[in-house]
Amino acid sequence: MKKKVITSLTPEYRIWRAIWYRRNSTKKDGGVRYKVTKRWHKFANFLEDVGYRPSPKHLLGRVIQNAEYNKDTVKWVTSKKDIVRSAKTYKWKGKQHTVKELAKLVNMEPRHITNRLSLGWTINKICSTPLVRKKGDGYTIRSVTWEGRKRRLVDLAREYGFRASTLYARVLNQKWPIKKALTTPIQGRSK
Repeated sequence: MKKKVITSLTPEYRIWRAIWYRRNSTKKDGGVRYKVTKRWHKFANFLEDVGYRPSPKHLLGRVIQNAEYNKDTVKWVTSKKDIVRSAKTYKWKGKQHTVKELAKLVNMEPRHITNRLSLGWTINKICSTPLVRKKGDGYTIRSVTWEGRKRRLVDLAREYGFRASTLYARVLNQKWPIKKALTTPIQGRSK
């Protein structure tokens, strides 16, 4: 006689449920709906395809990014480094990279890449444009003529209630005239 296993308490069952939870919760993943093979609608089929977890240190990792969950796209791994995350990737020099990987390749912080993406830059422009180096209060001291006087951008940003990074992006990256940069309200808030 086979011993009856209470499947809801096994790690494999919890992992299977997590896959279904992730598939059904699209809000946190930016509206992405993950596909799961029909075969895995039944836990027994999932367990047959992936097998039992080899040890408590093992995680179920995706080996093919953004692909349907099935026996060919997942495997048991011992490190989070081995898991291919389903983060958005960008093509640069013929290969797909996450923001973190791109940042490492071009010697930037991931936030710089993310900021430039939000400005609508192409990946080639992002990776080929060097950063403005930081000094003093965190931004290169750049001056402009405003109302007949030479003024630092960082001081103007404080005076007009902007973050210095917003003003720098408008003037240095987007090439806005200083008047437009200072008088255009930030999207989603009024001055």
